[in-house]
Amino acid sequence: MSGQQTAGVPTILGTGDADLIERLERAEVRIERLSAILADLLGEAVREPQRQRPLRAVK
Repeated sequence: MSGQQTAGVPTILGTGDADLIERLERAEVRIERLSAILADLLGEAVREPQRQRPLRAVK
């Protein structure tokens, strides 16, 4: 893990973590879809996802 910061945001991923970043982004999409399905089943309104800035590898 790196202790470097990018634009004031701590960076924890290195350049070799592109696969991890992609997997995390796909997982986020799946979680959002499942949340929408659960909200529909429960008859609740779906809240807009509160996305953070995308993760970026350290160069």
